[in-house]
Amino acid sequence: MHLAKSIRDRSTKPGVTAAPVGMVNALFRSGQLILPTDRPRRPAYRDPGRPPPRRVIEAIAQVGDVPQGGQAQTSTAALGKKRDVRASGGLDATQKERSSYRRRSYGGAEARMVVRQLCDSPMRGNGKATPSISPIARVATSHADRFAAFRLRYEVYVAEQGKGYPEADHERRLLCDELDADGNIVVAEVIGEIVGTVRANAFSSPLARARYAQVFELQHFANFKADKMVVCSRLAASPAHRQALARGLLFESIFEHQVRLGTLLAFATCAPPLARVFRGYGFREYAAPISDPVVGILHRTLLVLDDLEYLMRIGSPFAHIAARCGVAPTRRTWLDVIFTRYHAAPAFA
Repeated sequence: MHLAKSIRDRSTKPGVTAAPVGMVNALFRSGQLILPTDRPRRPAYRDPGRPPPRRVIEAIAQVGDVPQGGQAQTSTAALGKKRDVRASGGLDATQKERSSYRRRSYGGAEARMVVRQLCDSPMRGNGKATPSISPIARVATSHADRFAAFRLRYEVYVAEQGKGYPEADHERRLLCDELDADGNIVVAEVIGEIVGTVRANAFSSPLARARYAQVFELQHFANFKADKMVVCSRLAASPAHRQALARGLLFESIFEHQVRLGTLLAFATCAPPLARVFRGYGFREYAAPISDPVVGILHRTLLVLDDLEYLMRIGSPFAHIAARCGVAPTRRTWLDVIFTRYHAAPAFA
């Protein structure tokens, strides 16, 4: 009792240093240290039935403000056991106590459920969680779907990127042209909102041939029928979905749609920042880039839809789609020559 009185005097008298932590713990275990009743208490913990962490016990001992009775005894006894575990080479039990204390203090299973919901939900740019809803893709057949695709093109190409397309309708904020009349437009939708779109036109269309025959140098591909070749264009995705599932879904949907139509070659141009994305799907450059007066530098690429050996070799997502659709693997050596000639001498025309 004299030792306990000495510690209380050291912790309450001004100018006197606090008692050693080991001495305080020893008195906690014996139950001899009692806090004066006139000293203000610290705010209660959220879970009073759980002993405070070691760092809290040490801080309390330094200022002489220690809890009374059984809770202090339980805390110090638990700390003593933790020392034994650490001395025997076990896990850091103090950290386990802190983590367990935090879990219980903030709601236990309910908190873990909320964390799981946040982890499973995509995050917006403002950091708020949104419901995890997967996009769906389909061919735009209704006027409303096509109108939404035209609006999305305008928002991406004109409003966001500042491209000066002469066919853009600034009053209604639409971007469409004559190729939309006979083109296959695929849209990606999330909760009723069109978040992505892409278009494919077969070269059997006189309009498509008139616009793109020279761009893609179709004279090198006279061995293919016009209706077996398409040009993919007007790829657009809303900013919130460009790095998510929507863009990949657009690529895969237009590929599967063209496979079922019997298409063999798909041509496309892309800006330099997207060249790596196109290569990852299986598009290969076969001619030097061109300069478009509206868009700027464009890479000219070609996808051979039935070249399963190449698609599988690069790990393209199109490989399993082609296999699922029953595409017969085909290898055309003369096409390989075109690709090889370009990469060996990019000035090939």
